Amino acid sequence: MQLPQLTFTRFVAALVVLVFHGARGSYPFTVYPGRYLIEHGSVAVIYFFILSGFILTITSLASVERTGTLNRGQFWLARFSRIYPLYAFALLMTVFVQTTFYFVSVTPVQLLASLTLMQAWFPTLAGTLNGPGWSLSVEAFFYALFPFVFPPLATLSNRVLLGLFAGVWLVGVGGFYLLVNQPDPAGFSPETYHSLINYSPWIHLAVFVNGCISGLLFWRYVRQNAPSPARNRFSWGLLALGVVSLVVIVPQPELMVYGQGGLLAPIFVLFIAGLGIQTDTILTRFLSWPPLVYLGEISYGLYILQMPVIRLLKQVDPLSLGDTLQRDLFTFGSLFLVAILCHHLIERPAQAFIRTRWQPKLVRSN
Repeated sequence: MQLPQLTFTRFVAALVVLVFHGARGSYPFTVYPGRYLIEHGSVAVIYFFILSGFILTITSLASVERTGTLNRGQFWLARFSRIYPLYAFALLMTVFVQTTFYFVSVTPVQLLASLTLMQAWFPTLAGTLNGPGWSLSVEAFFYALFPFVFPPLATLSNRVLLGLFAGVWLVGVGGFYLLVNQPDPAGFSPETYHSLINYSPWIHLAVFVNGCISGLLFWRYVRQNAPSPARNRFSWGLLALGVVSLVVIVPQPELMVYGQGGLLAPIFVLFIAGLGIQTDTILTRFLSWPPLVYLGEISYGLYILQMPVIRLLKQVDPLSLGDTLQRDLFTFGSLFLVAILCHHLIERPAQAFIRTRWQPKLVRSN
């Protein structure tokens, strides 16, 4: 099942994170409504997590339908080949920039944790080296669990899945609420405790599981082959509800404190399902336009390469632009070029090589 209309949303989420990290002091992100991207842009990473669970479930259901089973080895190989080569390159680039231009040493523990995608499990290491890499550490945990979580979920009825979605969401957000409002987190400095409750993989597990549940419900709805007009009416209703919910919740800082704990997960599901359900509308035709799909395809590079590129150009500043919007635009433009080059020279070739080299062995071993 192909859903190209969702691919561009990855780019939108990546762009929000870029603005959050790299345009804090420039107009129009210092005034309403742009300032919300600065205040709450990190929540876009939660969208990645829930979309990941959704897409992995859809592709796994299609695989099971074709072959009758979900091959764990092939699944893990596919995920490794997709994320690790460019992740490793971005990490090495970060180490180079940090040691060469900032004269900051890299400890063996930091390097080992990042190379093994384990940094998010250790609060003092989660944000070290290539900061955005913490989310890939979380994703790696999700990938490890998915082949064990997916089969039992797939046996549940729609009613049970809906109840489970609500329960998982309440537990996730409720647990995050308790952690945020912990009056005296014994044994942790404020910085370490912030990392613990924002970057730890187990904090975000509820969001990923609900992405998987959403994928199952979506798949079953689509397989009913409802007439296109009915699907599209349902879709527009979901999207409208999502927009209204965002407009109501995002301006309320007392609620958005819990955004990192999955507060917006149901709203993100409304957008994902709403776009996925639509068939042959002006919106889906627009979002499926090849240039927009391509932006979604390079969004991983934009995300994982942002830190080394931004830090490099901040230190070098070849055009002497200072802390201005022009400098931000130049930096983002440079990042786009680097992401495009890496997509074609590293990401795609490495993915194809790894799959060609190792997948036949996994097939023979099974």
